[in-house]
Amino acid sequence: TAAPPVGYVGPVSLALRLPVGSVDVAIAVCADAATRWLDWTSAAPRLSQVKSMQTFAHDCKARAQLAAGTLAHLEHALGADAGRELARVDAGPIDLADRGGALNAAATANWDEAGTSSLHQES
Repeated sequence: TAAPPVGYVGPVSLALRLPVGSVDVAIAVCADAATRWLDWTSAAPRLSQVKSMQTFAHDCKARAQLAAGTLAHLEHALGADAGRELARVDAGPIDLADRGGALNAAATANWDEAGTSSLHQES
């Protein structure tokens, strides 16, 4: 998988510089971006389970690359400690970085539970 272009942070990323006191403008721009995102996701066609899992795996890799780029940028801009902390908050919950592993673990647990359930039902 090719790395995203330098400076790329995502398809709906916003980079604004507003004068102090422009909170209403910032709120309107963010609301517009959220509406575009929701409209796009609502219009997306349903995927098969296999295609959905492939898309999910690709998304995990892309998120990891973007998180690494964000970390480097924020550490450079704010210093190691503050940059690392803000990057951690920006990346979200830890499971976003390893959803593939979490998905596999959940599937294994579900399989084990289903197998155990069916064994108990047969006896």
